[in-house]
Amino acid sequence: MTSSEHDTQGGLSERRFLVLALLNLVLLSGLSIAVQGHHLINEGSNQISQLPIVLRTLDPGYLAHDWYVNQMGGFSARKVFALLVAGFAQITGLAAAYLILNWASVAAVGIVTFFVTRHVFGGDRIACLMAGLLVVVLSPFTLGNVQSVVNIYNGLVPESLAKPLILAAVACALCGRPVLCGMFAALAALFQPLVGTVAGVLSLVTLLLMEFARPSERIGPRDGTRRGRLLRIAAGAGLLAMVAFFWAVTHQSDVSDELFVQIVAYVRNPHHFLPSTFGTANYLKAAIFLLGSILVLHLWRRSRAPDPAGQRRGLCLFMVVYAVLLLGLCVAGYVFVELRPVKEIAALQAFRHLFVWLWFTIIVLSLVTAELLPRFSGIVRARNRRPLLTRSKGVSPFPPAAAGVYARRWIDRDGRAEKLVILVAGALLLLLLGGLVLGARRWSLSVPYDEFALAGVVGVVVLMFAARSRRVSRAGLWVIPAFLVAGVMTVHGLIPLAPLQRLLNETVRVNVTLEQVAADPRNSPEFRSLVELSAFAKDRLPADAIVLTPPDFGSFRVFAERAIVVDFKSWVFHDPVAWFERLTDVYGPLGHSLGFRLRDDLNRAYADITDRRLSKVAERYGARFAVLDRSTDSEFPVLFETDRHKLVRLDRL
Repeated sequence: MTSSEHDTQGGLSERRFLVLALLNLVLLSGLSIAVQGHHLINEGSNQISQLPIVLRTLDPGYLAHDWYVNQMGGFSARKVFALLVAGFAQITGLAAAYLILNWASVAAVGIVTFFVTRHVFGGDRIACLMAGLLVVVLSPFTLGNVQSVVNIYNGLVPESLAKPLILAAVACALCGRPVLCGMFAALAALFQPLVGTVAGVLSLVTLLLMEFARPSERIGPRDGTRRGRLLRIAAGAGLLAMVAFFWAVTHQSDVSDELFVQIVAYVRNPHHFLPSTFGTANYLKAAIFLLGSILVLHLWRRSRAPDPAGQRRGLCLFMVVYAVLLLGLCVAGYVFVELRPVKEIAALQAFRHLFVWLWFTIIVLSLVTAELLPRFSGIVRARNRRPLLTRSKGVSPFPPAAAGVYARRWIDRDGRAEKLVILVAGALLLLLLGGLVLGARRWSLSVPYDEFALAGVVGVVVLMFAARSRRVSRAGLWVIPAFLVAGVMTVHGLIPLAPLQRLLNETVRVNVTLEQVAADPRNSPEFRSLVELSAFAKDRLPADAIVLTPPDFGSFRVFAERAIVVDFKSWVFHDPVAWFERLTDVYGPLGHSLGFRLRDDLNRAYADITDRRLSKVAERYGARFAVLDRSTDSEFPVLFETDRHKLVRLDRL
């Protein structure tokens, strides 16, 4: 193999580097899912409201009497999601379909980031690997419930499938390809209409503003006239507009602005809609992060790194204009939700779009860090060559006085300094990854984002620091896959490390079947009681039964396979008023609490429900059974009882 086939940065040909890098991204995406948690369904996951639609798609007779499943039977974004999952499920099975699509969506975000950093921003191998790794683990703030570029803690959701397409749309805009930008944004809007449409609009408007404000700044190819470029922007906008218009027509609602905002923002989703509820700490973390992002953007703009295409200033301008538009959207998200409600603007959920700026920052941070690493390496080598390495007059040849001198002489010989750095960094990586597994319970953190992100950074340093050594670079790229294979073998008992196996089983959460979810010992006693009751209902209740349940137990539909009247999680986008009416009919008038605190208030109110109210609800909605708290005073006959709940038959009193 000739030297021209090797890249000077890592001693590997570009093709081999690409294969190994993508393999690492795919495997680390799987590790990220395992550490942060994957569930087919759990106590508070979004799958409570999505899985029944998937099951109805697989079986048209599933829960034929359930109001929510019937209401969501029309064509909608959730239906598109359900069709895709059901299509995979017919080939792989339902549990495997959820896990494979979740893994694919996370890996796709990392791979898109890798290629954008490499080919759009011109980053080297360190930068593109670091960006790909960080993008799936970093979570610097939770403003508007924005936690990371990929949302995998609750498993697969429509937004998981939309985000790789959204990032691809933004990447196409960065390349000056508005038609492709509109196409990818339109595809993303099929799964998540609001987020996909808004990201596409912001990207295309940014291109349009750049065309008029600073036409000299380069973004992608500049062939053709301004008129041709404007026509391409219009074509991209047209593709996106067709999808947006379709969703707007199919989801028309006569709800007034005030009532829509009251139900959707104050009752159901204040954590997405209401900036006044986000909390001071989250605003402080977001402000610190934004200030840091401005700093790294400035450092990259003033960078001395090669810029052969001359696009750095244009890319910086694109990101700044996009950020200004995003800031304006967030201001509108406050004014037209909390001050003067306008449902069309409220529905955009302005703060959910901040993940794009987080994505920009991760890429630029990786570029700046990659540029600084060689300087640090040069400093290390320069210090190792200082005259202090030679024995000076008056220095004893015996330890401990001369130990440091002789050690530094040994380190400096034949590039051992760089190899030592690799060994130390590799050991630190293994310690960090081991700490994630062994220390998760002790930290009492469900998602140790910061430690995991640090492990990813150290992993990149391990892979790429000693660029001169082809053998070490090759071995380094296989460190993480080898570690993952060893972990999988340990979990399945192929390596006889029983204590570590137990710790892994207790820490890594990948529940992919309903049986695994139900048997998970980390479930709350409340949830275990309801699952036990669901098993009885599935076995004993008629298939057409309609059941009253606590407001936070919408998963009864899945575990018991029986229809319910209403739950707090599963609401209907195109008819929120009908959901709201059912909620107040069953659980009583709503108090002044918001969101999930309101759900807790409804739980307490339901525990005190009277037989008279139960009879009234049963008559109106056709319910024949009810899941009650064990302490609830009721004269209805008890069919089954756990330590916390009971199932009663709603006979006429």
